[in-house]
Amino acid sequence: MGWVVVCPTEELQDEEAVPFHHAGLPYVVFEADDGTVFCCAGSCPVCDAPLAGAVLDGTVLECPADGAAFDLTDGTSEEDGPPLPVFSVRVVRGRVEAQLPD
Repeated sequence: MGWVVVCPTEELQDEEAVPFHHAGLPYVVFEADDGTVFCCAGSCPVCDAPLAGAVLDGTVLECPADGAAFDLTDGTSEEDGPPLPVFSVRVVRGRVEAQLPD
C-alpha cells in the first residue's frame, strides 16, 4: 500500500462525496462537518451500487441505493452487514492523500 494524491483540499465540500479511481478501482473521499477527511471504497459492499452520490452524516455514510449505513471511522455496518473498506487519509500541503492498495 502506498500514499496516493486524491485531490486538492478545496475540492472537498461539506459531507459530499468526491469520487476518484486508483488502479482501476473506485473510491470516494468525504470531509465531515468537523473537518475530518475519510476515504472508502467507491461501491456499497451490500448492493455494489456507486457511493459517489452518498452524503455523510457525522461519520455515518448511507448508500443512496439501498440505505445501508456504515461508520467511516472503521467501516462497520450499522445493520451487521459486510463492512465497507476504509483507508487511512492525510492532508499534505493542501492535498488529500489516501493510503491505497497498489
